[in-house]
Amino acid sequence: MGKDFFGNDIDLEVGYARGSILKNSFTEKAKQQHAVKKINTRIAELGEDSLYIFTGNIRWNQLKSSDLGITSEEWVGPSLFYPQLKEKALDHLGGDSDKSEVAVFNRTSAGIVSSIMALVKPGNILVSFAPDKKAHPSVSRGAKLAGAKLYEVDTIEELKNVPESSSAVCVVTGVTSELLLLDQELFVEAIKMAKLMNMIVIVDDAYGARIRTILLNQPTALEAGADIVITNNDKAALHGPRAGIMAGNKELVMKASAKASEYGMEARAPIALGVLRSLEQFKPEELIGEMNVGQSLYEGLSKKMGEEYVRKTLLGPEISADNALRYILKRRGMNSKDCAVVPSEFTTAIGFILLEKYGIITTNTCGMPGARVSLRLKTNEDTVSRFGGTAKVVEAVLDSIETVGSYLEDPRKISDLILGHAEGVITK
Repeated sequence: MGKDFFGNDIDLEVGYARGSILKNSFTEKAKQQHAVKKINTRIAELGEDSLYIFTGNIRWNQLKSSDLGITSEEWVGPSLFYPQLKEKALDHLGGDSDKSEVAVFNRTSAGIVSSIMALVKPGNILVSFAPDKKAHPSVSRGAKLAGAKLYEVDTIEELKNVPESSSAVCVVTGVTSELLLLDQELFVEAIKMAKLMNMIVIVDDAYGARIRTILLNQPTALEAGADIVITNNDKAALHGPRAGIMAGNKELVMKASAKASEYGMEARAPIALGVLRSLEQFKPEELIGEMNVGQSLYEGLSKKMGEEYVRKTLLGPEISADNALRYILKRRGMNSKDCAVVPSEFTTAIGFILLEKYGIITTNTCGMPGARVSLRLKTNEDTVSRFGGTAKVVEAVLDSIETVGSYLEDPRKISDLILGHAEGVITK
């Protein structure tokens, strides 16, 4: 078990240290429900325009009024729109229409888990190849559900040293949820090597299907030799509804889709139709616009905090949970021993100040259990403009960090922020 910057044990399933407030998935779900109540209250008091989404996920449902009849009916609808959905998905993800199949899942994580459960047998090997070994938690959770032996690697040499297996699967992540990247050469070589080792290759291209191809001019995952690729329908200029879009080898996609149906993880007809409408409206220039806004936010925040604490990504600034806590401890002249929370709880509390005081929504408050805990600001020009500009966003972030910093020796206040109550808090 690894440790974070402050010596806390990292939960390998989610990639960060748990504390006395966010102890497990149950408390993380309670956190999310508390955020929902806060959003509801803000809308009731200040209206919908008082909210600003900075998660990078714009999750509108793209259905037209004309879609609400037989086209979105569960039994008949797919027969009417599936051919167009397949065409648009393959245009987006690459792949030959005669050799490829397309499936839609209720979220990308569901597609990844379903693929692993369908293609890996108990005791077999699952390899995760991701930048800094930071694959999405769905990979490790899928391995656990399938009873697979998980090997996490981030170099070709480590991949070569994975034991041989007759039914090994390799999940390659080209771009992580924190926008860590594999360069093109490493991405292509990882897929090539895994195939030479007789592995089935699944590419988690949640962000990468657009970031890699549009912003970095890389090949699609299927062009690079992957068997299956899956992307989000609500990230990087696709605007919802939330869903995972999979394409690739017909037999393998069908196996993953069948497994998803067994466990209720497939997307039903209205969601699949919404995906088609989203793909029809996709505009690459919107992604370029998000990149430009992210650059502006990074420059503003790093200038105030220092480049050592803020990481530049292609879509905006990212402050790791460790760096956020390091920054405020230095600002306040405090020792880490005086801090009553772990880094993930600190950034979550920052998210709640941003939400309550400014209406800024981040994954720190609304993310599903296991979501990344770094403070990430990803949005578009319209949202920043409505808020009042880049300088105002930076001011809100700094104020929220300082506010939570004043609570560091009082875990009950932080617990109140995160969960809405102070019961069950165990101080360090």
